[in-house]
Amino acid sequence: MLTTEPSTEPSNAVTWDGQPVTLRRAGVDDITDRKLDVEARLKELRRQRGIALLDNKPFDGSEISALEDELDALTEAEGEATRRQRAAEATELAKRREAARTDVRLYEQCRQEAIKAAELAALDLYVALQDVSTYCEKLSRSITSLGGRPWETTSGAVRERLSQRLTVLMRPLLGRNPQQSGTTFYGSIEFPEPQETMSGEWVPAEAAAVAAEIKQILQGE
Repeated sequence: MLTTEPSTEPSNAVTWDGQPVTLRRAGVDDITDRKLDVEARLKELRRQRGIALLDNKPFDGSEISALEDELDALTEAEGEATRRQRAAEATELAKRREAARTDVRLYEQCRQEAIKAAELAALDLYVALQDVSTYCEKLSRSITSLGGRPWETTSGAVRERLSQRLTVLMRPLLGRNPQQSGTTFYGSIEFPEPQETMSGEWVPAEAAAVAAEIKQILQGE
């Protein structure tokens, strides 16, 4: 008869007809190894039992019974360990998926906010560049009225320089087409090759670009 051995601490020891047979504490990591040990011992004991039967000799089968009980317990523990592992993995996967969903919602909101900021900045740039063209045209007419010949101050010349400066500013975002040298792009918008001479603050550089022309026409007064 199989009974549990009294103990003040958790134990998996059992007795068989009064003879203690201690089952090793089996954690998840060593259940398989212990099962192999038990199965190997059972195989040997069953072989000995067969020999005893053939030789008409007595054989004590208590260890076989105890080991079979232990093997059943280990098999159940192994199954439970597998179930718990799968449940833990499923829980962890669910957490990761929920975290990913949270990220999707957050990043989509941030993306839309960034797009809105880009739209407003683009509108501001459009208005500012439109003002630049307007004042370039007025400046050119004034220079012409004083007998000068606009060159660096024309709307076309200023646009060319500002496009180069904008390219330098946008350079970290620009891609490059290996089949078309000399151009870079952002999406479907092409930009000229960035020129380092166009880096720096725009206003001082533009003032320097037209300084000689402005000085000449003012001194002509």
